[in-house]
Amino acid sequence: MNVVLPVLLVSSLNMFCFLLPHNSGERVTLSVSVFLTLAIYMTVVTKYLPHTSDEISMFSLCVDLQLATSCLTVIVTAANLRVNVTAPSSSSCCESGPAVTPPAGRKYSYSAPSQECSFNDGPGSRLVRFVDKLCFACSTLFFLTLISAYCSVVLA
Repeated sequence: MNVVLPVLLVSSLNMFCFLLPHNSGERVTLSVSVFLTLAIYMTVVTKYLPHTSDEISMFSLCVDLQLATSCLTVIVTAANLRVNVTAPSSSSCCESGPAVTPPAGRKYSYSAPSQECSFNDGPGSRLVRFVDKLCFACSTLFFLTLISAYCSVVLA
């Protein structure tokens, strides 16, 4: 349980990523953090698995599937953010404004960002909400199916 329970708890965070507001950058941060946590946990766990074996261990397969799901979560959240963020007439969002010459007697002058990121409230936003609901349902179903299959094989 000391090995399996942390993987299950960390991988359950994948599905909750889709419940965060779609216009926050924390979604991508959470999904990348979960992905990196599972990747590092997998490297730690592989030290304790046999190096030569005819069969793949069920736990290794479970963690690999969770890692693949986490990778898909990162891709979907980044794509949702890209669809939802509109850059204001420039090539990138939240760029700093035009260069300002310093006034006489001052060596440096700083300009505040003149352009802000804006989020769509149109069809792109509705699409993102639909994709979020669909991904939450699919990830929850996948997680519960994987857990029940793993428990039935291990406990059998």
